[in-house]
Amino acid sequence: MEAGKEAGFGAMASAAIEERTAAAGAAANAQAETPDTPQGAGKTTVVYVAVSLTAAQAPRVEAWAKAARCPVPFLIRRVAQGLRDDLCRDWKDTGWPEVCERRGARGRHPTSVTLTLPETFVAELSARHDPLGIIGLGRAMGPAFRARFEVAFDAALAESGF
Repeated sequence: MEAGKEAGFGAMASAAIEERTAAAGAAANAQAETPDTPQGAGKTTVVYVAVSLTAAQAPRVEAWAKAARCPVPFLIRRVAQGLRDDLCRDWKDTGWPEVCERRGARGRHPTSVTLTLPETFVAELSARHDPLGIIGLGRAMGPAFRARFEVAFDAALAESGF
């Protein structure tokens, strides 16, 4: 029976690898189709931005995560990554708006979000908002991204019925 369990695990592992490969291919195709990334322009840069939820959002997302049977950070990342194309479109010409955050203000469920952005877009934003490269683009864009994320997350909660 142990051999059967191992074979079953091997089949599950193969299926998981195939699923990841297909998802990576789909993600690459979706990236190539974004309005700000010309077809065939595959150079991207990963930017990390820290986000968290407000005290009002936290109990709602916990109920949503329980109903969806997934962890809260998964929902946070899904909404945050869904903002990527809109941000590229909105921030392309003028950069992001200036947003003043209260220093040290942290919400619930702090999560780091990975945004894969076109390399040229990252270069333009870095030149405009972090010309000396001291603080990094993720930290520089953080306040404006979090402000936009908060609104988008409220909309996602409402859309999901929570």
